[in-house]
Amino acid sequence: MFRASMRTAHRWEGGEAYPDVDQVLKLARAVFPRDAGLAAELAEQAGTTLQAMGLVTPPPAVPPAPAASAPPARPFPPVRLMIDSIVLAAVDAAEGLTPSLATRQGVRDILRAGFSRAHGLGLTIEEVNRALEEPLARQGAAAKK
Repeated sequence: MFRASMRTAHRWEGGEAYPDVDQVLKLARAVFPRDAGLAAELAEQAGTTLQAMGLVTPPPAVPPAPAASAPPARPFPPVRLMIDSIVLAAVDAAEGLTPSLATRQGVRDILRAGFSRAHGLGLTIEEVNRALEEPLARQGAAAKK
């Protein structure tokens, strides 16, 4: 329970004196059961919160969002078909190269064509990688179905 003399309370009320931080915190604790809003204001004036004072429990922590998993399967067009389009874009870029032009810049141009096509189709790197890891025979059999 908080105790202060009437004279002290009158001096606080009249602005002749001010309570120290410890007194404000004691007053907030005493007021809290009847007026939580006033207690919160007093706590704020003392540089703290009702939570920090242990008068209210903090809201439950929001659980972190689950880690991103593989993107959902794309219904159409199938990823394999889009990967074929990417490979063909790279082949088209390579066709004009002669052996003397098949240099670092030539390889960059081929890769750029493939990445540009993948980007244009909205594919993620993971989707491209998974599709390229599949054996060609299995991809061909699946495409014939």
